[in-house]
Amino acid sequence: MNWIKNCSITLFTFLCSQLHIIKDWMIVLIVIMALDYITGMMASAMKKEISSKKGLLGILKKTSYLLVVCVATAVDWIFIHTGGIFEIELSQKMTVTIIICIWLIINELISILENLDKMSVPLPRFLKKLLLSMKDRTDDKLL
Repeated sequence: MNWIKNCSITLFTFLCSQLHIIKDWMIVLIVIMALDYITGMMASAMKKEISSKKGLLGILKKTSYLLVVCVATAVDWIFIHTGGIFEIELSQKMTVTIIICIWLIINELISILENLDKMSVPLPRFLKKLLLSMKDRTDDKLL
């Protein structure tokens, strides 16, 4: 478990030092992921379904999100250095990475709402619809 935390911190530190463009997006993503994890554990505790295995799977899933950001960063790097070959011009240097971060943030926000709903917290109906719409638009951004 400790190695997962160390790998995550190392990965985050590397991304922030090398790619200052996405630093703010990464900070928001990590904070939202932590909030989703906390609300998920709260919902499980309220339903008396808390389990260390389920918690570990949640941490592994969130760590894999950071790997998706790394893949997106590699794609951006390829486009930056060889974009002419693929006839793709991006308006910013880290376009794919930022879009992936936005998509993951929205996905985590939807999950937080679902966790709150499991705890019977009253929520405005339009909020989840709005986030789902934003997620769909983000999906279509590069296509």
